[in-house]
Amino acid sequence: GWLNCAQMTATLSQPIDLRTGAHAGGAAVEVAQVECGGGVTIDYRGSDDAGQTSHERARMNTLAINRLSGAISGRGPGSVRSVRLADAGGMSPLGGPSLGGPSPSGKSGGSSSKGGLRFLRLDFRDGLAGNFLERRAQFSGSVQVVYGPVLAWDHQLPLHSPEGVPPDSVELRSEELRIHEDPAASVRRGSATGAPLGPIELVALRGVRIDSAIGAEGGGVIAEAARASYSQSADRFILEGDGGQQLAKLWLRQTAQQEYTPVTAQRLTHYITLGRTTLDDIGGATYQPPPTSANRPSAPPR
Repeated sequence: GWLNCAQMTATLSQPIDLRTGAHAGGAAVEVAQVECGGGVTIDYRGSDDAGQTSHERARMNTLAINRLSGAISGRGPGSVRSVRLADAGGMSPLGGPSLGGPSPSGKSGGSSSKGGLRFLRLDFRDGLAGNFLERRAQFSGSVQVVYGPVLAWDHQLPLHSPEGVPPDSVELRSEELRIHEDPAASVRRGSATGAPLGPIELVALRGVRIDSAIGAEGGGVIAEAARASYSQSADRFILEGDGGQQLAKLWLRQTAQQEYTPVTAQRLTHYITLGRTTLDDIGGATYQPPPTSANRPSAPPR
């Protein structure tokens, strides 16, 4: 991997007397924190004995990494792009969790008809923060994400394509996105380093919009909420309103020939693989059964 920037500042773990080389502590002196400014570009390729496993790139205005505490921070606008094998774990070059995991259809791991590669693009306006030791990251300001299969390492998916969401892909928009490892996986791993990344959890906040295309028959899921959370291990996402006027909204269809069926409530839980939705808080809830030819609702505008 490599990193380019206009300016880099390294802070040592303890002061050194440059006249004598002496330092106060008994431990070896090492670089504790690195701060990069003036525009930062990162390119990283991961590999194992079988060959390449990932290619990750990032751009932002500034980036700071504390090697001792694990803290990371940066200022945007910025973008992270990643192509990974479908079953590859590990961490992103920024120290945060890879946003890999299952495809929107709920399947994960192994090769696929798409070549076994998953592409992620995440754009943000304001900044990022997190901790690579704790395997968590947070992005803020007009966050936009697209995730899905690609055919080759140099292929990419567009953000909000005019043609709609690519097959077996998902798009997400929100003002803030938090990503972290499942707490149960962290407990099992303990203090061990280098272990593969466990199941991930996502939390999207404020102005959340999700568009997903599922399966070869053109099924889809569209969601709008004040808050949305996703658990890879539980294979579900939860949509929540703001407790007031804004309700959580979900539109579903099984095939491209069907119209979207809307569900609205203060809180909705959708089980991805099962295709089942439960209304946990039915304040203001509405449900419309699959449409007939006389009543065909359309999906909400993109």
